[in-house]
Amino acid sequence: MSSTTEHTIMLSAAVPFNIEGRVQEDYGSGTIYPGYLIEYDASEHLVAHTTGTGWHQRMVAIENPFDDDNTAAAIDSPYLTADTVRFIYALPGDLVYMYLATGTAVRGMSRLVSNGDGTLRISTSGSADLIIVGVPHEDLVCATDTRLRVRIV
Repeated sequence: MSSTTEHTIMLSAAVPFNIEGRVQEDYGSGTIYPGYLIEYDASEHLVAHTTGTGWHQRMVAIENPFDDDNTAAAIDSPYLTADTVRFIYALPGDLVYMYLATGTAVRGMSRLVSNGDGTLRISTSGSADLIIVGVPHEDLVCATDTRLRVRIV
């Protein structure tokens, strides 16, 4: 029987060659989970994206394949303050596994924006300047700690 749980954040790439070459690293501040939308703070450290519906560069924290926590899968192990955070700049066409904000109900073809805490929520404005819009591949209601597949457009 095949697994329905994803084991990586980057599920497929719009440009499939050299995916590992797109991975970048920098120091983090605070707790960042793989699948969070992230940004640089004033101290030039990576943090969970802090502005709901705000502009961002589509930076997505990915799992650390070198994580030494043997009690959890790498995709479930958070980065802590002063950890080196691995991330990608998601490109249009990429399929990524990102966190949905608690209490958010999503139907297929929903437009998603930053919730201001690293997670995503439904867009209510339809503004053209909302950069992180996605197309989830499943309908779901988020209780807590739910990820969904998001197509970057």
